[in-house]
Amino acid sequence: MAKTRRAAAPAPRPLRMERWDGLGLVGILLTALGLTAFIGLFSRDGFVVAASGAAFIEVFGRAASIAAIASVAVGPALLLNGVRKRPVIGAGHVVAAVVFVLGLAALVGLAAPEEALAADSGGWIGRFIGHGLAASMGGAPAYALLAIATVAAVAYALLASTHGAAATRLAGRLLINGAVRLATIAAAAGSAAKRRLGPIFRPQTADKSRRAPEPPAPAVDAPEAVNGSSKPEDWEQGPLIRTAPTPAAAPAAEDDDEGPWTLPPMDLMRPTPPATDVPDAEIRSKAQVIVDTLSSFNIEASVPEAIPGPVVTQYLVRPGTGVKVARITALANDLALKLAARSLRIEAPVPGRPYLGIELPNDEPLVVSVREVMEAEAWVGSRANLKLALGKDVAGMVRVVDLTAMPHLLIAGSTGAGKSVCLTSLITGLLCQTTPDELHLVLIDPKMVELVTFDGVPHLRMPVVTDIDDAVPVLTWVSREMARRYRIFNKAGVRNITSYNANPTEATDGKPLPYLVTVIDELADLMMTAPGDVERLLARLAQLARATGIHLVVSTQRPSVDVVTGLIKANFPTRISFMVSSQADSRTILDGAGAERLIGRGDMLFAPPEGGKPIRVQGVYTDDAEINGVVDHWREQGEPQRLTTEDLQEAIEQGDSEEDELYVSATELVMRHESITPDLLSRELQVGRSKAQKLAMQLEAEGFVGPPEPQSARRPVLQRSETA
Repeated sequence: MAKTRRAAAPAPRPLRMERWDGLGLVGILLTALGLTAFIGLFSRDGFVVAASGAAFIEVFGRAASIAAIASVAVGPALLLNGVRKRPVIGAGHVVAAVVFVLGLAALVGLAAPEEALAADSGGWIGRFIGHGLAASMGGAPAYALLAIATVAAVAYALLASTHGAAATRLAGRLLINGAVRLATIAAAAGSAAKRRLGPIFRPQTADKSRRAPEPPAPAVDAPEAVNGSSKPEDWEQGPLIRTAPTPAAAPAAEDDDEGPWTLPPMDLMRPTPPATDVPDAEIRSKAQVIVDTLSSFNIEASVPEAIPGPVVTQYLVRPGTGVKVARITALANDLALKLAARSLRIEAPVPGRPYLGIELPNDEPLVVSVREVMEAEAWVGSRANLKLALGKDVAGMVRVVDLTAMPHLLIAGSTGAGKSVCLTSLITGLLCQTTPDELHLVLIDPKMVELVTFDGVPHLRMPVVTDIDDAVPVLTWVSREMARRYRIFNKAGVRNITSYNANPTEATDGKPLPYLVTVIDELADLMMTAPGDVERLLARLAQLARATGIHLVVSTQRPSVDVVTGLIKANFPTRISFMVSSQADSRTILDGAGAERLIGRGDMLFAPPEGGKPIRVQGVYTDDAEINGVVDHWREQGEPQRLTTEDLQEAIEQGDSEEDELYVSATELVMRHESITPDLLSRELQVGRSKAQKLAMQLEAEGFVGPPEPQSARRPVLQRSETA
């Protein structure tokens, strides 16, 4: 039996190194670069890998992943061309891949706004090609040309495939046939998009020409003028935003209407020190640290503008596309660590601007003097009856508010944060603008440290109250003064002090009623002694005293819920918070966090009465020499118009018999109705009919309700709450 001969297996073809030409080397480089770049797009572990991914993002932008995949696909194919008889791909395939990647990057770059970062558009190549074509031939033709080139590249790769099936070639033909239709659709879509999204397709020069010209000098709205003037990738500091110095107003002492009183001259205040600009090197270095720190956490951001202030500088941060605001705010402690800052506060977002504000203390803070504020245009041009000099905000703008519009002010802050300095500065500002005929003061200072300095000025209605036991009787007198003024208004047929002072009656000897400001330096001491009486009296005054020209300024260094109760907070819409020890204290006074990140020494958050986000302000500083100069100026002109002991004792005794919980509840009840009856009081207050009739007569005596109507027990309400 013949043995069948098995054919010998062919020997493997040796790898012919001579065919490894330059394309093979290019294939190896493309494969390695594509792999490292693709891994670097999703990982930052190695330096080479991260650098490759970052380079692809800068060059190709949002098309970086497609470019990396194309490199991985083309590289091995070029490498196999050197070891196979039939080439896998040809030069046309390489050209088609390059055209596809470049066309796709150019489309992305053309669709992105001009001011967008390179990573958020088509990268350097995409922006160069896309915007170059748009500038030369228009937006819609550029879209059509790039779309045709991209589709033609894919179609050629499919048609020229040497190993492709018939279905692959058919797909290529369909793409070629649909290229014309795609061009028509792209042109129409580009024209419509250009009409709707004009700024995206316009060159940067055209966009700049539509902006309002910048003012010749920095003004109040200077931050808006420099907004957008510098690009994120080429950061430039805007001009220093400060209020332009204005000459001081003429002294009120020269006015004949002031009578025997002379307002303190401005010479009693220290001269304003020369302003020192924040060094550019400091601003630029901190801005670069912010960008680098956020970049280390894979957060793309830029700092297009910085606003230097007297104590803090606000760096406006523009997040990259797709970056959530919460990711940046969560890095507040990390940013403070990198910047070696004592405190760092993030305002997210800045009201009215598309930025986040990172506020950092300056290396050399400035002092805001009371004279600097009083000589500013905001103070001189204000027509407010009771102006309060707060200080300067983070942009260097002077902040002046009207106490009559607040109408009451609640101040809180830790020891040494600047709370007492703020109180003395506010009182000094009031003494510099009003005479004793225009303003009366009631000062309650249980600490016996700060407000006793003003003892002896003729504005005081009584000596500075330092005994805690006298605080409740004094607040009772203020409450009865409010009721007395309401009775005067009812007889005159007016509703508020402004209308009455325009035409005063014989009830005040034809003289206008003065404003009455009650200042309490430490609320916590009063709440520990008589919490029920103090809370009740403050709530009633805050609810009803605004129309009579009586205003409260209350401060405390312990803003806890047992001191600043809900009833007190509800009637004090305007609040100032200095640095506090915890976020819970900040939420108690401001209903939000932020005060725990202040730096002290006059740094405050001011919550305006109209609501909105608190405004960061550096408070004014008034030293002892300036305060003593103003106080001595007034002491030389006359004695205080103090109440007699008999008048105060009578008010206190009447208050002890009438100002009880039931009477206060009755006053709060009638303020919510247009008319009342004894049955209404009996039902709502859960008292007997005889007690309800007695309360109705007390309310009539106080001027809250009128006499009963004929043949009816209904009484009209004469005084209604402002919010009723």
